[in-house]
Amino acid sequence: MGMQILAKIQWTGLQFDSYSWVVRQWNEESRETLMTTLIPVIVESCEENGRDVRCYTLRSTAGEPLPSFTPGAHVDLHLGDGIIRSYSLLDPHAEDAPYRIAIKRQPGGRGGSVLAHEQLTKGERIQISAPRNNFVFDEQDERVVLLAGGIGITPIFSMLKRAQELEMDWTLHYAVPTASAAALKAEIDDIVGQEAEHRFHFHCDDVRPLDLAATISAYPVGTRFYCCGPEGMLAAFHSKHGEHPAENFRSERFSADVEKAAGGFTVIAARSGAEIFVPESKTILDALLDHGIEIPHSCCEGFCGTCRTPVLSGRPDHRDVILSDAEKAANDQILVCCSGSLDSRLELDI
Repeated sequence: MGMQILAKIQWTGLQFDSYSWVVRQWNEESRETLMTTLIPVIVESCEENGRDVRCYTLRSTAGEPLPSFTPGAHVDLHLGDGIIRSYSLLDPHAEDAPYRIAIKRQPGGRGGSVLAHEQLTKGERIQISAPRNNFVFDEQDERVVLLAGGIGITPIFSMLKRAQELEMDWTLHYAVPTASAAALKAEIDDIVGQEAEHRFHFHCDDVRPLDLAATISAYPVGTRFYCCGPEGMLAAFHSKHGEHPAENFRSERFSADVEKAAGGFTVIAARSGAEIFVPESKTILDALLDHGIEIPHSCCEGFCGTCRTPVLSGRPDHRDVILSDAEKAANDQILVCCSGSLDSRLELDI
């Protein structure tokens, strides 16, 4: 049933752009099946691509086409022992093509990248989620500036390739500590070719660091900016608007410094009617899992969107960095890993 739904969505040309889209388009049975279905894939190849970075090519073990997606999308890798991590898809979708991701080994991280580097080898079989997109690339933009820091090049790379395919007016700024730390550099050079001088600006901290304020101010009002990189880079990115409207700045995080909401309220699981009290020391996600209610989740920090859940009644106390201001004001969805409730009771569609 699940793979039939995935195939139907691909065949009709629809996209997995957001959880809220799925909620609007599918009935309860289809939505639940879609969000819980995992896709078995095999690691077709594993190649070094920059210092401590490996590119993995993933193909369906059943030989079926993988679901379509848009630039900026990511998939969750289920790495075993309950470890789930999100990684951006590198290339724009092509029918019957495999997925490709890049993973940087980060020993000081949460363990997923180290596990992937140690266990994911050619021929390894794992499961992944369907693609989701919290970092949507607008193909109608007249001019785009792509800003990447370190491994933040991964979602930007798919945008770069798509912008080139569409012959859009684009520029890429890629910042790394040293040249050896750059991922996908040879592929970027191949894409830009003779246009490198005005299309591609490569910034190394030890030679030519990226000045975000000067870079952003150099482009005319109306330019759309896309940025992914370390938290410090993103903080600077969102503080350098100048004359540009804030809505022209889009970004994606690989981590987030959010203060999780305190408990002290009751969550109603509408489908079963269960009423679950969320203690002060726990999140909604913690409380649901404690009561045997499985919710897809990954980052547990409010930045990946995996645990996005529909709200039926009550006012969420939003703490995530995914939902837009308009989505938060609508109060019809919540990221249960970090957000809470402003009311004593919050009813969820679970």
